Amino acid sequence: MVQAALNESDLNLVAIQKIHEVEALGINVPIVKSVDQVKEKIDVAILSIPSLGAPAIESEFLAKGINTVDCFDIHSEVLSTQANLEKIAQENKSVSILSAGWDPGSDSVMRALMEAMVPKGITYTNFGPGMSMGHSVVVREIEGVEDAFSLTIPMGAGIHRRMVYVQLKEGTDFFKSSTNSEKSSLLYK
Repeated sequence: MVQAALNESDLNLVAIQKIHEVEALGINVPIVKSVDQVKEKIDVAILSIPSLGAPAIESEFLAKGINTVDCFDIHSEVLSTQANLEKIAQENKSVSILSAGWDPGSDSVMRALMEAMVPKGITYTNFGPGMSMGHSVVVREIEGVEDAFSLTIPMGAGIHRRMVYVQLKEGTDFFKSSTNSEKSSLLYK
């Protein structure tokens, strides 16, 4: 995301807000802990963070009058998240573009266009085989998980099988933690 922003002549990357630890990027852009530390005017914040944390951070930016763009992808929560963010955005004269990633996002737009052109056609999408970044990130956030990745296997007709591989931290009993059970359920929404 940083490199993409730096490559655009009509964008000026003024700062990166550090939510989690980030590697040294080798660029001359300040990395801040809070948007309040940025001295230049911020027109838009592009959120490149896991969907679970996006609404809270986005609400903070919108409340400060900073427009936002995200790739929120928890399908079952898109409409309620949109309603919540829209209220904050309107109160603070800001704009939030929600779910501007792949799915939902550009893939959804392409499905809608295809359905408009051929209304009786097949409009499901098969993804994979490949790693699902969003699902992998969610699993890595579970307490006691050292590392994880989620693999999407297409089964046909828009049905996918998700295979999740987890490496636990030493000494973790994954099945005895209620927190893990609650967070794990998020994978299946």
